[in-house]
Amino acid sequence: MKTIISKDNPKIKYVSKLLLSSSMRKSENCFVVEGLRLCNDALLSDAKIIYAFFTADFISKYENLCSKIQQKALESFETSYDVLKKISSTKTPQGVVLLCECFQNLPPDFKNHILMLENIQNPLNMGTIFRTAEAFGINDIIITGDCCDAYSPKVTRGSMGAIFRLNINFENDVNALFDECKTNGIITCASSPNENSENILNIDFSSSPYLMAIGNEANGLTQNVINLCDKTVTIPMKGNAESLNAATSAAVLMWEMTKSF
Repeated sequence: MKTIISKDNPKIKYVSKLLLSSSMRKSENCFVVEGLRLCNDALLSDAKIIYAFFTADFISKYENLCSKIQQKALESFETSYDVLKKISSTKTPQGVVLLCECFQNLPPDFKNHILMLENIQNPLNMGTIFRTAEAFGINDIIITGDCCDAYSPKVTRGSMGAIFRLNINFENDVNALFDECKTNGIITCASSPNENSENILNIDFSSSPYLMAIGNEANGLTQNVINLCDKTVTIPMKGNAESLNAATSAAVLMWEMTKSF
């Protein structure tokens, strides 16, 4: 294992820039993962590990894990704690950081329920939605519009490792997507608090695979997506709240979709 002792090392500078820049993550097609749990999830997944960085303390505590990561990583480095902090987004890094290649995901499986996210801006919401989707058995996530970066540190941490196990697709042409749904017999739903929307409790999700579209935290779905959907659905609420948080709404919708499918 090589050793890096300077914060000015070219690889440290490179990973530090990737950590801060969404555009660079997209252009370089890689993202930063840190911490014991997420790095172990990366190891157990099909993720390609480009660089692995460890502190001496982490190596001594988790020798077996570090050995397995080294076998999978293209290059591995031992660094000081201060150097590792340069490529960490947390106040107290656990001692391990990986640079992984973004996934080349498969097309969605139109035989199962699908979740579509449009213009979700809060990375904590997105990470929570990923984690919840995995918990409820929804494997295919389609991201469209002006969503936050699915590979940002906040999303990866919030997903609790789900990002390594979900099939996440990025779709620019929603019209083509909905045509494909129709071809494959997928019923499409727009989540909306509109008073004319159908009560989510009255829909039989066991009859067919569905695509559920969830929109921006403040503005909801675009009118184009609402028009493309077969149904518009809403979650009934007894209190005076105008709407639910996007991640909370997604959790309720996914529970209803999957409880009898």
